[in-house]
Amino acid sequence: AINSAAGPFDIAYVDAGHNDWFDDDFAWQFDVIVDALRAKGTKVILWATYTTEGVRSSQATAAYHWNNAMLRHLTSLPQYHDVLLADWAGYSAGHREWFFDGTHMTQPGAYAVADYIARWAAAALRSPCPAPRSPGGTIPSRCPVPAPSNGPADPFALYR
Repeated sequence: AINSAAGPFDIAYVDAGHNDWFDDDFAWQFDVIVDALRAKGTKVILWATYTTEGVRSSQATAAYHWNNAMLRHLTSLPQYHDVLLADWAGYSAGHREWFFDGTHMTQPGAYAVADYIARWAAAALRSPCPAPRSPGGTIPSRCPVPAPSNGPADPFALYR
């Protein structure tokens, strides 16, 4: 999909591999995706961690934990200076209402992840946030990186 897409890209958000949890070539696949994005001129790659709460398969949960550990390791290496770890697992922790099954999102979860991606993109590009952190709040002129375990209680309310 990346290779056939028109480029260049300034920023990319990767949330892939949920259906391939049984594949043990995660690090190789990470490199393939990063190389493809770099070839498209991507300046910033945001890679989302995998949620592990409420996932129906214990094998998938174990694989997501392993993949998250691998992501933390890979993004700490200097050759991946342009890959930032977007801790969606931490951000969405405690919000089981955002998911049907730990992976697939409910409507509030769809709002939450869209807001999360927009905040990450704004932070990476040093731009204003897309919305206040809470209804009626102020919008920072430079959006901070979304903090883990800090998802909004009501993602709908941010955009009403």
